[in-house]
Amino acid sequence: MDVSVCYCNYSNMIYPPARLWCETRDHPGSLRRWIGTKSGPVLCDFGEARTGKILHRGLIQPAVYRAPEVFLHLPWGTPVDIWNLGCMVWGFMFGRHLFPRSIASDEKTADKNQFARMVALLGPPPEALLADLSPRGLEFFNEDGSAKGTAPDETLESVLASSLELTEKDMAVEEESEAFLTFIRRTLTWTHGNRASASELLSDPWIVKTV
Repeated sequence: MDVSVCYCNYSNMIYPPARLWCETRDHPGSLRRWIGTKSGPVLCDFGEARTGKILHRGLIQPAVYRAPEVFLHLPWGTPVDIWNLGCMVWGFMFGRHLFPRSIASDEKTADKNQFARMVALLGPPPEALLADLSPRGLEFFNEDGSAKGTAPDETLESVLASSLELTEKDMAVEEESEAFLTFIRRTLTWTHGNRASASELLSDPWIVKTV
């Protein structure tokens, strides 16, 4: 999957990789039964793709994979795919979303709660990002810059620990957990310009060791 994102980004194409997760999550192993062991996956279905190096605006991505710049109605480009990738890797690892939708009275409240969880797990967004916000983006923040929504008192480290316990997965040594969190943090940054590119992630220590 990382290679496919790398290809799309190299070709200046924004592609919703969440589609692969949607196709396989309910039927694990179904692709192997369909294509056999001597075939390879084909990257296709570009109906929702965007091409070119220009930045875009507007709502994209399923909410649980939505990048912060999309939530905040800021211009977005190929780095939204990297945010998707980080969210999907977490989902593949633990079978649950890192930023799930809360049960709320309306979509705006659900958006604010999801955004508040991002702040809780990733830390507050940089001031430079807040300075560029549109009136829509300002709806997510109080006057003091804190998030308006409600979220559990958790950190990325505590969510990893609870996810490992629930799934009975084992990251044998502390270094492995740290390598995984470093990979996730490289994909989930507030500022899209600080996100690692797909080609950079191909040589990430956690990817190299795991794949």
